[in-house]
Amino acid sequence: MIRNYRRPMLQLTALLDLLLITIFALFLDVKTAGDRDAAIKVEKEEQLASRQKELERRIEELQGEKEMLETSLARADTATQENADLRKRQAELDESLKTALAQRDLLGQLTSEVFKLPPGVIEKTIKPGEESRLSPKEIDELKKQARELAENRAGATTRHLLTWSELRKRSDVWDVTLDDSGLTSFNPGNAVQTFRAATPEAFAREIFDRYKTAPQPKGLVIMLVWWGNTPARWREAAIEGVRIAADRMREDSAGRTRFEYAILGFRPGDAK
Repeated sequence: MIRNYRRPMLQLTALLDLLLITIFALFLDVKTAGDRDAAIKVEKEEQLASRQKELERRIEELQGEKEMLETSLARADTATQENADLRKRQAELDESLKTALAQRDLLGQLTSEVFKLPPGVIEKTIKPGEESRLSPKEIDELKKQARELAENRAGATTRHLLTWSELRKRSDVWDVTLDDSGLTSFNPGNAVQTFRAATPEAFAREIFDRYKTAPQPKGLVIMLVWWGNTPARWREAAIEGVRIAADRMREDSAGRTRFEYAILGFRPGDAK
């Protein structure tokens, strides 16, 4: 008896095909789900990165605003303190100004009294002659100014004194004074120094050497040359020597300071 095995074989093949289809379908479903999850993950990562970047930008803005606010608060505190200091300083200046004005008026009154010279004193003090380096016109002008100082009240006298004070603030005035024996007294701003020079070159060298050890001068230096009853040879050495010294000091300062001199001649009170 022959058995028929064909039908079971066909049935197994159909079941195997169905199984393969099912597995493939499951694979596709899993793959699709995986791809979908990966896409969602990528999208979420991009959203998170974008959000993080936005947060970082906002943090920077807030930090900038915070720093500006702190700066403003610091300035406000400083301004408040500065305003208080300024008000205090203003009150001090007001008081100082009142005191200075009172002192100025008193000084002017006292100086007016000092310049009330007896008749003839001005003419005796400022007189032409071979000892004078002033022209007759300059002497007349000085006499006129002296009389005005003697006759005017405190205001005019004070203006003269304040003018001289402002000049001294902006320049150095160095006195070069010769006594009756020819001894020169010179003060370049640190201390009075003395020397004796019989020739213009020696005089210029003495002045220049002392200038080199003096404090830094202002932008303008004026040397005033005076003498008493000084012998002619010492006077002539000083007159020419101070000119030579001024030229050397101008060159040495390389334009930083301007050096000038004035020969004022006989100085009342220095004659012995």
